[in-house]
Amino acid sequence: MRDEPPPQISKYVSPDGALTLMVIREEDDITVGFEGYYWHTHGDILATIGLPEEKAVEDFVDTVLNGRAAIEVMILNGVAVDISVVELPLRGDPPYREKGQTFVFRLWDGSILAAYGPETLP
Repeated sequence: MRDEPPPQISKYVSPDGALTLMVIREEDDITVGFEGYYWHTHGDILATIGLPEEKAVEDFVDTVLNGRAAIEVMILNGVAVDISVVELPLRGDPPYREKGQTFVFRLWDGSILAAYGPETLP
């Protein structure tokens, strides 16, 4: 049995300090997600667009950090419960929401694109 090297972790903190995007490089996998939240993606998934895995991850991180993708923050009863990346422009109807649930769409720099909370339920 051979020992695997420890993962290499790169962290990027948003200018407002609210988000930390992490890139975790392990021997056979690259994971990208927000520190402390469930949502994540993998380098091999990002590479399905035809780029080498490292380049696909680099481009994805660059897209997020330079405001070319929206960041969806799901809030339940005032607490952020998940954060994910979505494509721009935002399209379609506001997301389905339950009582106490809010969705905020923002950019890396903290600019708010849209917010849908209990007060905007139909």
